[in-house]
Amino acid sequence: MKKHILRALRFLFAAALLAALFILPAHAAHYTGDATTGTTYYLEVGDTLHLTNPYSSSGLTYYAYYWGANNAIVSFDPVSGSRYTTITALKPGTTTIEATLQGTIVTRIPQKVWNSFTDSYDTYYINDYSDREYLGAPTVVIRDTTPPVITSQPTSQFAASGKTVSTSLTATDHSALSYQWYYMDVGDSDYTMSSCQTSTYSCTMTEAKSGRLVCCMVSDSEGNYTQSDWVRLSLLGVTRQPADTVVPVGKTASISLQAEGEGLTYQWYWKNAGESDYHASSCKTNTYTTTMIDERSGRQMYCVITNKYGMSVRSNTVTLRKPLTVAFTTQPSGKVVASGTAVSTSVKATGDGITYQWYWKDPGMSAYQVSSCTGSTYSTNLTSVKSGRLIYCVATDRFGTSVKSNTVRLVVFSIVKQPANTYVAAGQTASVPVTAEGDDLKYTWYWKDLDTPAYAVSSCTGSTYTTPMEARKAGRKIYCVITDKYGNTKTTNTVTLNIKDAIKITSQPTDQIVRTATSCSTTVNATGTGLQYQWYWKNAYDSAYQLSSCTSNTYTTAMTTEKSGRYVYCIITDSYGNQLKTNTARLYYLGIDKQPAPVFCGNGKTASTAVEASGMNLTYKWYWKNRGANEYSLSSCTGNTYSTVMDANKAERLVYCVITDAFGNTLKTNTAKLSMLAINSQPTWATGALGETVSTSVKADGVGLTYKWYWRNADMEEYLLSSSTGRTYSTPMAEEKSGRQVYCVVTDQFGNSITSNTARLSWLDITTQYSPDVFVTYYIGKTQRFSLNANGEGLTYEWYRATERAYTGALVSTEKAFDYPIEKDSHFYAYCKVTNEYGHYVYSDICCIHHLKFWSSPMESRYFSHGETAHLNITCEGDVVTLEWLISPAGQTEYMTLDPSVYTVERQEWRIDTHMRMPMATELHGAKFIVRITDSTGATLESSPPGYLFLE
Repeated sequence: MKKHILRALRFLFAAALLAALFILPAHAAHYTGDATTGTTYYLEVGDTLHLTNPYSSSGLTYYAYYWGANNAIVSFDPVSGSRYTTITALKPGTTTIEATLQGTIVTRIPQKVWNSFTDSYDTYYINDYSDREYLGAPTVVIRDTTPPVITSQPTSQFAASGKTVSTSLTATDHSALSYQWYYMDVGDSDYTMSSCQTSTYSCTMTEAKSGRLVCCMVSDSEGNYTQSDWVRLSLLGVTRQPADTVVPVGKTASISLQAEGEGLTYQWYWKNAGESDYHASSCKTNTYTTTMIDERSGRQMYCVITNKYGMSVRSNTVTLRKPLTVAFTTQPSGKVVASGTAVSTSVKATGDGITYQWYWKDPGMSAYQVSSCTGSTYSTNLTSVKSGRLIYCVATDRFGTSVKSNTVRLVVFSIVKQPANTYVAAGQTASVPVTAEGDDLKYTWYWKDLDTPAYAVSSCTGSTYTTPMEARKAGRKIYCVITDKYGNTKTTNTVTLNIKDAIKITSQPTDQIVRTATSCSTTVNATGTGLQYQWYWKNAYDSAYQLSSCTSNTYTTAMTTEKSGRYVYCIITDSYGNQLKTNTARLYYLGIDKQPAPVFCGNGKTASTAVEASGMNLTYKWYWKNRGANEYSLSSCTGNTYSTVMDANKAERLVYCVITDAFGNTLKTNTAKLSMLAINSQPTWATGALGETVSTSVKADGVGLTYKWYWRNADMEEYLLSSSTGRTYSTPMAEEKSGRQVYCVVTDQFGNSITSNTARLSWLDITTQYSPDVFVTYYIGKTQRFSLNANGEGLTYEWYRATERAYTGALVSTEKAFDYPIEKDSHFYAYCKVTNEYGHYVYSDICCIHHLKFWSSPMESRYFSHGETAHLNITCEGDVVTLEWLISPAGQTEYMTLDPSVYTVERQEWRIDTHMRMPMATELHGAKFIVRITDSTGATLESSPPGYLFLE
């Protein structure tokens, strides 16, 4: 362990030397020098530099010193008035120092004037002013020596052999960071530089790398560095997980796992079924053992494996249980099939490792035989020899426990040849045989003549039915029920006994009327030998019959209006050439295609309901009855539509129509109700923010109205009944309610109901509005960004340039945010329309860009003699409505407005020049002045920094 510590310390020392290569030479915290152009001074944050203006005021009558920089990375003390200043480094960067000397040289120039009184020249002197300015501009470079900060250290990790193991850190700094990882394996004498140069170190774990120490050196672009903690990577993993185990009661259960790593120790934990907490086991190896008892069935256990570095991994949790009870959940079933048919029956049993063995015994055998079927299904090709075979199954689990199934029987039973229709002459014996296979079969025959209502049991008990034929038996129906000795039964087909020398029509074709445009059929039933049918037809206004393509005992045609009133008949021919003509039947087409519908109508509105019908030359009669009346009255409406103007007396009026075709056939429609119930205003979509109540309403006309609202969310299939029972549905908006659909069922006091349209509620709100009045410093060619934040689903954005404060104007952008180029206009108004995926939308506030700006540099600080006219000026531009000068005397913080008489305002298009003049006095010494401008919307802007007046 000491050896590892010494190696780590040696690594830290070497890393420190490496990082030192990137550190700038050391320097003092305080500097002095001249502010000479071309000179460069290097400082760190917090350092000071005492500078001297290199230019002397010697020879200048009036002079002043000024100090300045082109950005705010340094501070001055003093800013002006002195040849000397102390600069303090505030933040990293580079700046140019402006050291200015402004002065004036006054020269007295003599002037000679002739004096006529003295006859000589008098001498006078005038002043000549010559202005001077001297500028020094050294450069100051400020460096940052703050090392990177590791906000999240790497952590020790482990992995199985062949798996990737990784550890990471996070760090912050003002500049770009670089990373270099180092590692040292167990037994190494020194550290090694890794190829990992990101914030993550990773490698493939092997036995040789187990116990590896790693750390990272984080450095920035300035050469500053920070070292991370040392962490350890080790080999640890479960190579074979424990498995669920089934052990009989009284036997020893053993559950093992395999793991890899150094100096592994094992601790098993267990809990029995129904327990909430695990218990530490006394098992300390890779194998858990216990003797199985009932209470331990369902016990769960896992193992925690720990390596010599204290890292742990947990195995899968497995279950120990006793074997399942062997039992049949599905018993075999008996079968009755035809001879030669493959028959099968199956079982299903519970238990561990179940195997099956089937046993069989045919009739006459004394002992059961072992079957070759060893699955859950028994199969065999069943023949007459095997009919009556008994079978059962024995299910055995892997521990030798067995259980026997029920015993079932397999039987061959089938009708080999069905009875057939029979044609015999009158006076002869009709014989109808049936052939069947089965054990000890019994036959029961049944018969029914055409004029008898039910079947009767025959005296025939063999496989053949016989009877002497006579006229009354023509058309007799017979069938046989066959029963085997096990009680199984089979019923034959039903057949007919016919007298072959007579055709008898048992039912004539009948007139038919169809109500829809479908097929129309009429049928003849006849008895005879080998009967054939030929139909003939003619339409209502035809003179001759046509041969039909129908050659069965039924005539069928697709019905149309033209075929209504069609005549049809049939010629029946038997195998002996005998013919018989049927009666003539007529086919009519009179149908209602669309019934009159109930009508919901407002008071004073026209209620109409119509019927659509098909048929030939139809006429219509409507009948009506008001609420409380006993009888219907004939209406004056004679078309297919009934209409009336609704009033209170007609509420709940019942109407129906009687339709008559050209042949006098009539058809009555359903009764329709006219209700004075109508929705005048449908519910509309609504939007709201989360937690805000959204509402939608319905407005209806009717008597004694009640309202039921139904709703479903976007992810629901069925509507649910709401608790809202008024005209308005309201609910607090929530995220899951966005897209909710609602509708209302309005019911009047008579029980009539009408359903409204469906409205949709959605979540939509603007969470972050830009300020309604955005103040922007005016720069031609620059841009101003407009943006907002909104909540909702599938949002789209439309930005418009507004007209003053109205929501009108041209579309300028469809992005969430857009940049507007500043132009020379007084104001720019804009607003945004936000729309969600359901088409719902909201408008943002209207915002405005104000055009106000000061052009000139900050007002200078000036020196004047007592009584001399002090002068300050500044230039601004924009939609300036008012301009005023303000003064704050020395030692005060509040500003006071100056009298307009001491300043002037000159306007030139968008440019405004203003000058302030007043006699210099003692009370003005050290006073500061600013200018405040205001536009037409009330927005204001003040000049900064202030100008100062000083006494010379």
